[in-house]
Amino acid sequence: MHSFSPPILADYWENGLHYWSFGSSSVVTDEYVRLTTSSPTAKGFFWNRHPNQLASFVANATLRFKSRGSGWFADATDGGFAFWYTASTPRHMPTQFFGNVDNFDGVGLILDHTDTLSIIVNDGEHNVQTISRERRGFCSVKQLVNNKVTISIKYSSDSKELLVSYNVWQDTTTRGKDVQCAAVSDVTLPLRNYFGVTASNSVHAQAEHDLFSFFVKPLRKADEDDIAREEESAGDHLFDRQREQRLQKEWNGRADEPISKDRPADEQAASGVEEKAGEEKPADE
Repeated sequence: MHSFSPPILADYWENGLHYWSFGSSSVVTDEYVRLTTSSPTAKGFFWNRHPNQLASFVANATLRFKSRGSGWFADATDGGFAFWYTASTPRHMPTQFFGNVDNFDGVGLILDHTDTLSIIVNDGEHNVQTISRERRGFCSVKQLVNNKVTISIKYSSDSKELLVSYNVWQDTTTRGKDVQCAAVSDVTLPLRNYFGVTASNSVHAQAEHDLFSFFVKPLRKADEDDIAREEESAGDHLFDRQREQRLQKEWNGRADEPISKDRPADEQAASGVEEKAGEEKPADE
């Protein structure tokens, strides 16, 4: 329920994607979620609607910067991807900080347009000017432009340590080697926070921000009991299981429209879903 991967549209139903909310400039295709186009100041979000019940976890996100311009810009550090574990999902609030609110309550992992990873923690009381000066665990990601990269975040509730590594793919199907990137100690991540991925462009530094998959699993085998509690909670609070299965069956049995020869299949899928995304309403929690 905290994970997704292609084919993404297989999980699309009348109210959107199971467990996930998306919006602003985000568009869902079968192969990836395009959080932003390459337009200046574009922003997009992809938030999980179900609160986390895993005390210790591993979260992996595979993404790509595409069509990014060359050169260095003064505002290059103001845009890029961000991965969140926060107390709320600000889907309908002004977003000033990498597609999120600047006074978030939780932890964020920032990958900006200079290919720099950093970790930032906020208690919900500080603004963006203050927290930007308090980023920790800086590291540089090599050979990133137009290549997929998988970011791995490991958190242990026992040691209260957050570890970050990355893996730049050699091609579209082959991953490279894991590179240890950053570590932050004395971090407390409470239960029932939300996972999310956002992206934004600055005025001068722009790119298409594509999210291919997101996986969350227990850090230890002993934590697998927490998954059963999550599934039970999801069944009670997010949807009626029989209704969900019926809607999924109807979706899987639909007659697909023919794909135009003049447009790539993923663009046609994106166009159709984008119209639905504009009609999306927040799910009842």
